[in-house]
Amino acid sequence: MNSKSTAPSAEQSDAFFQNFKHSFFPERPMALALSSRSFDTVDAPEERGDAAVISKESPLVIAFADGVTGENRQAVMNSTQISERYANANNDLNSDPIGWHTSYKECMGHCGWFMTGHNIDDHRTSNTSITMDAVVLDIIRVVAGPNVDTVMKLMGKVFDSLKTDEPIINLFDRNSKSDSSGNARIVPCLQSASGIAVTYFVSIKCDFNRQVGGAWFWKWDVSDLKIKKMATGVNLNLQHYRGREQAILENLGANSDAFFNKLKLK
Repeated sequence: MNSKSTAPSAEQSDAFFQNFKHSFFPERPMALALSSRSFDTVDAPEERGDAAVISKESPLVIAFADGVTGENRQAVMNSTQISERYANANNDLNSDPIGWHTSYKECMGHCGWFMTGHNIDDHRTSNTSITMDAVVLDIIRVVAGPNVDTVMKLMGKVFDSLKTDEPIINLFDRNSKSDSSGNARIVPCLQSASGIAVTYFVSIKCDFNRQVGGAWFWKWDVSDLKIKKMATGVNLNLQHYRGREQAILENLGANSDAFFNKLKLK
């Protein structure tokens, strides 16, 4: 799918998930997966109040503004998780970032999400003493449009909470950082007055200019990194998602709560 593509039809998405390769993903019995719970798994965050979750297996942070329904939150979590896996199975992010994001967008489209683009650009800033969380906020500010104040307040709260939670920092760092590069997806989600989930998708990939200890996202300044970014708005066709939800869960082998840890916001 390219930036000018139209949303797939229900028939196309049904065929996509019917042909989905289960071998992409770890085997896990569906009945066991959907019934399993542990102290660190989460159901979709409560509808009241801001909330955030972080993926256990990929560098993915999702933030929900107050008022986003539980159904929309589950749709975001399930769709991004399966899209992460689909993109990883089809492309290597380090060697083929365009192909990886194309696969990600393709899968998101079949889940009912329309991404307005997936162009990858270099990120340039004259301030080399800021850290990656500040860079991400600058990127989000550009794409958030009329929702910028709400999104910035939400993400500021999320990042302030993340950087003080040592187990979560370690999880994020483990999933996002290799010897020579780091990558992450940041997904703030709001809901319109008419009930439509309105999401912003930010993907960053960084090549490290030198080896520095500590959590790269918060402790390294931009002078140590070469940054590429993708940022776009994403809107949900909930009816399309509902029609594919069972197929998504069957291919994942579990509901979203098996893949995310809840972040305690301050």
